[in-house]
This record gives sequence, structure tokens and C-alpha cells, in this order.
Amino acid sequence: MSTPSELREKRTPFAVSVVVGRLTDVLRSHSSSLFWSAAIGAALAITVALARSEAVTVHHIAALVVTLAVIVFGVAGFVAFARGRSGASCSLSELQRDTLNRVSLLSIAPVCLAMATPIESRNCWVVLCAAALSGAVAAHWAYQWASERPGSSGRAARLSAAAVLVGITIGYTAITIHLAIQNHLAMNTGRSDLGYYLSIFRKSSEGQPLGCSLCGGDSHLTGHFDPILVALSPLFLIYPWAETLLVLQAVWLASGSVPVYLLARERIGHRGAALAFAAAYLLYPALHGVNLFDFHSIALCIPPLVWLLYFIETRRFRAAYLIFALALLVREDVSLATALTGVACIFSKVKERIRVGWILVVASLAYFIVAKVFFMGHGDPLNASQGHGGYAHFYAELIPAGHSTAALVATLIADPVFSLTRILTEGKVVYVAQLLVPLLGLPLFARGRIQLAYGFAVTLLATERLYSVHAQYSSTLIPFMFGLAIAAIGRLRGLPADTGISGERLARAASFGVLVSSLLCSWKFGALVPNDSFIAGFRPLVRRASAESVAFDQWMRNVARSFPRGSGVAANTRILPHLGPVSNIYMIEDRRRADYVIANLKNPEVAREVLRDEAAGLLVPIEQNAPYRVYRTKYPKIAKPGVEEH
Repeated sequence: MSTPSELREKRTPFAVSVVVGRLTDVLRSHSSSLFWSAAIGAALAITVALARSEAVTVHHIAALVVTLAVIVFGVAGFVAFARGRSGASCSLSELQRDTLNRVSLLSIAPVCLAMATPIESRNCWVVLCAAALSGAVAAHWAYQWASERPGSSGRAARLSAAAVLVGITIGYTAITIHLAIQNHLAMNTGRSDLGYYLSIFRKSSEGQPLGCSLCGGDSHLTGHFDPILVALSPLFLIYPWAETLLVLQAVWLASGSVPVYLLARERIGHRGAALAFAAAYLLYPALHGVNLFDFHSIALCIPPLVWLLYFIETRRFRAAYLIFALALLVREDVSLATALTGVACIFSKVKERIRVGWILVVASLAYFIVAKVFFMGHGDPLNASQGHGGYAHFYAELIPAGHSTAALVATLIADPVFSLTRILTEGKVVYVAQLLVPLLGLPLFARGRIQLAYGFAVTLLATERLYSVHAQYSSTLIPFMFGLAIAAIGRLRGLPADTGISGERLARAASFGVLVSSLLCSWKFGALVPNDSFIAGFRPLVRRASAESVAFDQWMRNVARSFPRGSGVAANTRILPHLGPVSNIYMIEDRRRADYVIANLKNPEVAREVLRDEAAGLLVPIEQNAPYRVYRTKYPKIAKPGVEEH
């Protein structure tokens, strides 16, 4: 029989071996356990530090710690219970690893808290890096919870997905319509470009297709060929004000969530993942920039191009040809983007798509040539005539004075190093990052990247203005960004089994990561939530018009209605978009063509010229709302063409 001392000697090694064994078991667990332990611990520490810096009381910090502890232990209990129910063994290391992976989303807590401060105004790279990192962590977290089972195909699942899709689309539409109208009522829109398109809709609805009193030659054909506006112009007869254009643009762009959802469901095979992409589309900062910067015909290409990708993917080629025709009607240069879609189809190595690709390429290029030469009267893509006018000035650093498209191509070929230095400026790199980060850079890993070439050529070769997610110039990039991101995730489903990674789970998890990254980018760069970054084109977005602005708009409506039908009115740039019922609107510099003038006398230069003409008897005041004054003109009538720069 053993003595007590002998028993202690026997028990001690056994107890030590158990403890050491348990510790070794933990240390031998997957390395991600240690990583997530450190990451979550650091995240909680940083979160508490950030909270303390905001003068949060100790009770709030204690509540935060208790809440997080409950989450961690609750998940651990769930994991242990689930393993026990399934009959699987549950060692301490496995329990630790599984639990940490399932609560890994907690590691982005300090990111979310830091985002509450206006850091986007100081360093947008911090936001972009944080959004990308958070999206990656969210994807890892979602992978732990994702199931191998296919999504439900029952009627309830279909109706639920449809209800969510309709709900988020209507919500986005309502918010953007409200913001666009408030921004307009606040006198924050102008000739470029709402004034131009207001005139085009007015003229087209009166039987002058693509007429524009503000454009050179009184026709929009000096700038673009966009016959879809003629088809939409009857809407202006119902409500002849700028709000018609703003509502039309918001509803049209919001409808793009439907083809995005359908394309994602087709490629990823899961309704939840498809809804994540539809939401990411509506959260996309570049879409907000297109939506809330006045009105532009090029914006209307976004949903048709996504539909085109969807119909090609599902082999509905007749529908693809119809939507392709609609896309061409949006604007003449959309054909250059669809030609690249055709090129992508040709190199897809899928027999059916190769034939479709050749049709798209030939039809697109033929349409572009016909539109430029026969309708617009010149073949230069930059619309320059003998080196003057058009859009060559946007590319001034790459085009010698007096030249146009041919000189641009020559510069790119002859001096690629200089051209590259003009492309890789900080502003343009930030622009590309703001397009890619919400989608976790996935478009770069998909086949068919050639479809981005036209949109990037337009923006990245430009000297000024065009490379911004807050303007309309991203319109030919947005559809392909989402099409390529969805295609990249779709390829993940085909991962071989010997990799040890489930392709189905990874595809769904990556979709959730895109949603999280899009949420953070939209928060800091988009329009749905106030921030220090978003601007409507090149002016800060006004989210609520003042009572004075609303009253002035009402006064302007009464004045506009009082003018005889067919009259011409000249006004300051901010007044022009408020003259919907007026048949002919002109810049105040072209007032000699007008029957009436509305002048903002607060502008010293305008006041000097207008008051001089008033003293000379050329302008007769008929109404006033200081500092604005309405005149009847007595100028000798002349025909002076307008100048178009949009």
C-alpha cells in the first residue's frame, strides 16, 4: 500500500502532464487560432482606448466588455453543443480554433469605431485600407458560418429574396430622389449639365429631336448622339421641370440592382450572395456620383450594360441583341464599350459566345462610325474640328495644341513613359482604388478585363475633372466592375476538392466580404450617409434646401410660366435649370438672342453689364426679387450660336 508521500509523487507528474498536455494541445492548434486571439484581443483593446478618448464612462466600457465576453462564450457554447450533437470529438484546441474563427468579425470593431470620425477628409487611403481589410476579415468570418447546402429554391425563399431586393431598391430610389431634388432646389445645379439636358428634353418634346438652345448650332449633335432622350422626352410633357430628369435618372439607375442580382444568382448560385451584390451596387460610391451630379445621358447606359452581361451569361442571345440595341441608343460612345464586350466574348473560347462577340464588335463599330459621320458630321472621337472645340482640352497634357485624337494616340505610342507618368498620378490611383476596393479588387481576377479599357482610357488619360467617383465619367466602368467581380467569385465555386477549401462556401463568404467593404466605402465616400468626402460632381451636395431657396424656386416657377410660349430667356447658369417650360434658354452672355433676361445682380460683372444695357434702354425691368431682376429685351435680334462644353 502506497504512503501519502508516494501518492503525492505519483499524482504530481500526472497533474503536470495533464496541464502541459492541454497547453501543448492549444499551441499545436492551427496557427489561425493564435492569430485571431491576438487580433481580437488587440481589437478590443483599441476599441476600449478609442471609446475612452471619446469620454465614454467606465460603465459603458464595462458593458462593452461584458457584451463581447457573452458573444465569445456564447459562440463557444454553440460550437461545443453542435459538435456534441453531431457526435464529433471536441478537443480544447478544436473548440478554441473554431470559436475564434467564428468570432473573428470582432477584430474589425476598432475600424468601425474609427470610421465614426471624419478621417476621409484627412487621408482617404486609411479608409480604403480599412475597408479592404474589414471586407477580407468579414469574408473569413462568413466562411466559418457558410453552409455547403445549396440555397433554398422554394416559393418562400424566392418571395423573400424578391421582397428584400424590391425593398432596398425602393429605399435607394427614395433617398436619391430626395437628395437630388433638395440639391436642385438649393440652386446647386447649373447649365453644365442639367441646363443642357433640360433644353434637350424641352426641344425634343416640342418636335425638335436633340435640339438644344444652349448647344452649338442649337443642336446636341455637336456634342453627342443620344437618341434615347428623344424617346424619353414625352415624359417632359407630363411635368416640364428639372425634377422629371432627376427622378428619371434615380429610378433608371436604381433598376440596375435587378440585373446585378440576377447575374450574381446565376454565377454564384445563392440568393443571399446575389442580394449582397445587389446591395453593394446600390451602395457603390461611383453610382452615387453619377446619380447626384445633375443629369447625363451616359448614366442611362449602366442598367442596359448589366442586362447585356446577364443575357450573354444565360445564353439568351435574342434578348441580348435587343438590350444591346437599347444600349447603343444611350450615346454614340457606348458602342466602344460594347465592342470590348464583344472582344471578351470572342476570347472566351465558348463557341456560342464567339459568334455573339463578332456580331457585337462589328455592329458596335459600324454604329459608332455612322453616328459620328452621318449624324454628328465628323469622325473625330473627341469631336474636335480642325483642332478646335470638342473634348481635346480634357487631355491637354497628352495632346499638342491644335490637335486631337490622332495626336493623343501618337503620344501614347511615341512616349509611353511620359504617358504612364500622366496616368499614375496620385489622384488617378485613388480613383481606381475607390472603384476597386468596394469590390475587394475582384474585377482584376476575372476574365474579360478588356471591357474596362474604354472607361479607364476616358478617365485615366484625362488631365482634369474626369477621374472622380463623384461625376458621370465612371458610367461605362460600373457595369463591368460588377460583372467582373461576380464572374471572379463564380470561378471560386470550381475550386478543386484537394485544396481543402469549399468553393461554394468561399464564393458566398466573398460576397459577404464585398458587402462589408461596400458598406464602409459608401459610409465614407458615398452619398447615402453625410460625410466630408462626397460632392455632387464638382460642388458640395446640399442635403436640405433652405426655406429661402424653396421660396425662390417657387417664384422662378411663376416667372417661367408667365413667359409666352416659344419665348427665349437668358439667365445666369444656376437659374437655367429652373426654367423648364421655357422653349429657348440661353446663357446671360447670349442675352441678345433672348426675349427676356433674368439676372442675378449680386454678381458684379453681370450687374455692370446688365445695368449698362438697362440704362441704354435695351433692357426693360418687369419684375424683381432682389438680387434677381427680370427684364424684357429690346436688342436687335441676331443668331449667335451657343458654346457647348459638356
